[in-house]
Amino acid sequence: MRQTSVFLAICLCASAAAAQLRGPTSQILIPAAGALAGANGTYFRSDITLTNFRGTDQRVQLQWIPNTPSSTTPIPAPKYVTVPAYSEIASEDFATEVMEQTGLGAILVSGVTGTNDPDSGAQLYPTVRIWTSAPGFQPSGSVSQTLPVVAVAELDPAPHVLILGQHIDSRFRTNVGIVNLDSGYPRTFDIVQSTDDPTFAPVQTTLTVPPMAMLQVPLQNFSSKVLQITITPRVPPPTTAPGPTNKWAAYGSTADNVTGDSWSTLAVPLLQ
Repeated sequence: MRQTSVFLAICLCASAAAAQLRGPTSQILIPAAGALAGANGTYFRSDITLTNFRGTDQRVQLQWIPNTPSSTTPIPAPKYVTVPAYSEIASEDFATEVMEQTGLGAILVSGVTGTNDPDSGAQLYPTVRIWTSAPGFQPSGSVSQTLPVVAVAELDPAPHVLILGQHIDSRFRTNVGIVNLDSGYPRTFDIVQSTDDPTFAPVQTTLTVPPMAMLQVPLQNFSSKVLQITITPRVPPPTTAPGPTNKWAAYGSTADNVTGDSWSTLAVPLLQ
């Protein structure tokens, strides 16, 4: 096992500030979902179960947040479902069957009243599995990963966030996704990937995410047993309009180049 100074950053992580969902709440972000082809014959779908822990039926707004580099891409109209009391709805291909979308995106899940106003008393809890039929084992075999979801109320503005636990080498590829929940403001982020291999210098990618959109980008493929990904949001320009909410989330996702087996982790804030 190789240990490097990259692990010193773990000591700086503010684990209490991480927004990963710990229990039912009224608004949740599913940072990545979809129905799309991958490498080597894989096709990824989202298996989502949405549970209502309330003793009454719950109306839920489901907003698809498209994966797009353009601020002119229209945001689809939200979908509405009713989840019975102490029950759930589920689909193994949620993006296609419920959201009526293909490709990659994120889903903002919000409890609402009968008039579609925010319902702060909603008690919702989604679970997400991203899966594909395993090459060489069709039609019955599959590989999958669970995906952490985010409590929107606990998304704290952070000057830096860190993604750990991903891999890049000849066996694995890694993507980084950022979701911008501001409806009127694009946000720009600097993504820096560092490795334990001293022959490779850190690589920076600058990414601008349009309002109410997400972007997922591949990282440069260099060998890295210990990969550290740091994301720094740039300060938005001054404006006389109402200020941005500064709500955004980021994740890293690694996939096996042969089987499609994969795993994802949420970014965690860093203390200064």
